[in-house]
Amino acid sequence: MESFQNPVRNRDQLTFSLEGVAEREQTLFKSFVRLLDHRTHQRWAWCAERADLRVVGAAATDAPSPGPAAILFLGACNTAGAHHLNLPIHADALERVLNLIGGLITA
Repeated sequence: MESFQNPVRNRDQLTFSLEGVAEREQTLFKSFVRLLDHRTHQRWAWCAERADLRVVGAAATDAPSPGPAAILFLGACNTAGAHHLNLPIHADALERVLNLIGGLITA
C-alpha cells in the first residue's frame, strides 16, 4: 500500500493578534482563519502578544508602531502601501492577504 504524505504537515506556524477590533469582528476573523486553514500556505493561530501579524482595527487607541511584526489593517485604510482588508470580511480576500503576508514573513 502506498504511503500518503500530506504536504500540509510541513507548513510554517505563524501567529496573529487583534488590536482595536470589535468583539464580533474578532470572532468572525478567528473563525475565517480556522475555516481557511486548509487553503493557506502557513498555519495561522491567534496569540495575545508578540504575534507575527498584528491585525489592527479602526478602534485601536494607538497608531501601530513599526516593529518586527507585520501589520494588517482591518477596515478602511488611510496608510498608503499598507496591507489592508475591507469589512465585511470575504474569505477569498482573507486567504490572499494571509498567503501574501505569510510569504513575506517566512521569506
